[in-house]
Amino acid sequence: MKQKRKVRVMLLLKQRTSCGQKFKKLQTVTVPRLYILETIIFADKIPNKYQTNVSNQSGDMRQITDFI
Repeated sequence: MKQKRKVRVMLLLKQRTSCGQKFKKLQTVTVPRLYILETIIFADKIPNKYQTNVSNQSGDMRQITDFI
């Protein structure tokens, strides 16, 4: 991935070095995590457009209002 390569170059790391903690150190978000975060924020702003578990489940469930 290009992001990992750039982090390794910036921090002078070897090619096989794990970058997970390095992203945290640089306070950087990976592209997949950014996509997931933005999707959740978008869906949370307009919940009326999305079907929730309420219409599909009967009984008492903790996640009954979660998006499908």
